[in-house]
Amino acid sequence: MDKRYNTGNPRPSNSMKDLNDNALAYDDFLNSESDTFIDRFGNARDTIIGATKKMAAATDAVIDEARQNLIPLSRQYMTLAAAQADIANIPVGSTTYYRSPDDSALAIEVINNGGTLEPTGRKMPSKKYVDDAIDPYSPLLNITQASEFFPPDEYKDSGVEEAILDENKKILLSRKGVEWFFQKIRAGEISADQFAAEILSGNDILISGQSLLGIVPFLQASTFVDISEFSDSGYDSATFSENNRIIVGIKGTTIYFSKIVVGDAVIEGSDFTEVKGVTDALSPLPESVTFLSPDEYADSGYISASTSENLVVIESLKSSDLTNSGQPDYIAFSEEKEGYEQIFLFDRDTGQQVRVTNTSSNETLPRVDGDKVIWQSDRETNRAPGGQYYCYINDLTEHSVMSRPIICGWGHSMVDNPRMLTRLQELTGYTAYNFGKSSRTSVGTAAAQGGRRAYYVPVGGSIPASGSVTLSPANPGPLSYFANAAASTPFHGSLAGIPGNFSWDGTNATFTRDASGDAVNVPVAVPFICDPVTTGAITGGIPAGTSFPLHPECINIFWMGRNNISQSMQVLSDTIGVVEYLKSLGQKVIILPDFNSSVEPRGSAGYANVMLSNSMIKKKYPELWCEIDSVDMRENFVNNYNPAYSQDVSDFGNDIPPTSLKYDGLHPSQSKETSNAPEYALQAGADVNAEFIYQKFQLLGWV
Repeated sequence: MDKRYNTGNPRPSNSMKDLNDNALAYDDFLNSESDTFIDRFGNARDTIIGATKKMAAATDAVIDEARQNLIPLSRQYMTLAAAQADIANIPVGSTTYYRSPDDSALAIEVINNGGTLEPTGRKMPSKKYVDDAIDPYSPLLNITQASEFFPPDEYKDSGVEEAILDENKKILLSRKGVEWFFQKIRAGEISADQFAAEILSGNDILISGQSLLGIVPFLQASTFVDISEFSDSGYDSATFSENNRIIVGIKGTTIYFSKIVVGDAVIEGSDFTEVKGVTDALSPLPESVTFLSPDEYADSGYISASTSENLVVIESLKSSDLTNSGQPDYIAFSEEKEGYEQIFLFDRDTGQQVRVTNTSSNETLPRVDGDKVIWQSDRETNRAPGGQYYCYINDLTEHSVMSRPIICGWGHSMVDNPRMLTRLQELTGYTAYNFGKSSRTSVGTAAAQGGRRAYYVPVGGSIPASGSVTLSPANPGPLSYFANAAASTPFHGSLAGIPGNFSWDGTNATFTRDASGDAVNVPVAVPFICDPVTTGAITGGIPAGTSFPLHPECINIFWMGRNNISQSMQVLSDTIGVVEYLKSLGQKVIILPDFNSSVEPRGSAGYANVMLSNSMIKKKYPELWCEIDSVDMRENFVNNYNPAYSQDVSDFGNDIPPTSLKYDGLHPSQSKETSNAPEYALQAGADVNAEFIYQKFQLLGWV
């Protein structure tokens, strides 16, 4: 009996009639040969057979889609014609690549459109394309020298990816994607022809994509100077023309230009809405200037001044200009004290005499050289090369004139791994100190070395008499690691003169003083000064945890950017910081290029990041770059592939450091036995790098 009652009773129902209808419906679900059955509410639903058909159809679609995408990827074509000839193996709607016929790209993507391959418009960039794209922006190096770059968490709510901030942490310049944002620009003197700008909300001005090239000529014509040179002008920072006239000044969050000239139009003030044009360098400053009465610039520090039409000072006179530049006239001489000759300075203007040295050795032959005093010493302990020392007249802290024949390595895990510095010590005979730390970013290295110290203020405004205190801002400083990871080991140093440990848990920065004492008031941010202690070891040499405060006077090797390689401007800024922190007048510095990993072949985004960062640093410091005959250390490492190993051959074709010289996807092997492919390893990867650096030392005459 297959009668249905179709009561329409809502569920749940214990009616025998509904039970009868459910049993019949379930029988149809299991056994019907139709694709659907009718439930007791009259709704059509899938039977077992119907559901099976739908799943089979979905599976076929997934397989077909995978075939569409995967089959072309397994094939490579040298020309478009070769790809078209193999059209049978490229499904309709699928894409593939063929080798670019010129240097504009590595490969060109095409799609099968009804049996004909047509360009999609997408290309894999070539190294030449990347280099050419980088080159026009090299003048931006001037900006980085005058700027401090902050980690993203300090402006994470602003919506930008990178930013330059003033001392009050107000954003002056920021990047979001390929767009650069400047704060309000007050008219300046720029001849224009390929510069596009538009007013956004508020005072921001957008310069999009390639149009950033418009400010390149301006930067090429600019010189960024020390703040002391324009301290009386009222600006926080400034750019000067060749004759030292201020052409751009930054005050707070506003960038001031004198005047912008576009064709026959002159745009002044902050009211311009669009400027198109700017490949010419800056026009000369106006011949006609306005001389103001002193009360109009009474707060500027000038006794007279000339200004542009919008009252920007372009020429001035200070009272100090009427004297001998304010620099005291000193005589350096030696005099016997306690049985040893010591160095003294005599100020001819005031009659004041200052003792420079106080040693148990003879300090002789002093001479004043500008703002420095240089002398000779016969001391033996920690003797500087040739016994020559110097100090600045306004500081009196002595340093070696020439770099000491001692190697100090700074950077990430490729420095921390001991083999490279150990081998370099063997080759040169110079003692090596390892300041490398695995996973450390360029920010952490620069803070630890001293070139870019991290500044903090204790929450509550003081360091307590004992225990720990949370610091602000919450950033890792010398413990800056890849992906902002928590640090398992604190960094010892001092804050506001109090010795203690700096810690980072991934969220908060904490300072714990070593010993109890009086609470110390710290109302403003002060630097955490790291102890000069090695973080890595030299095999059979200097161990980790060794204090070595003379590192700024030695041969320094920097390899810093791999763990924040996508932040190329930050890496550059940190590199500038560590180089400028070095103390010897005769500096000996080597900067090593960062390596791309096995998943960053030529044409990938990761490869582009590495090449961009390396190119920017090389442009800033070509004389310090580890390069011989136009081949840098990364390229030399790639060139040392084993042609008998197929994976190395593939790596070489993709400009990837060879697998046989690494122990994972990135790091140079520490021995042949620890290589990814010991049977194909021609030598330890770290030795390849050490020997290349040694060759650079030889070419420079350092060994």
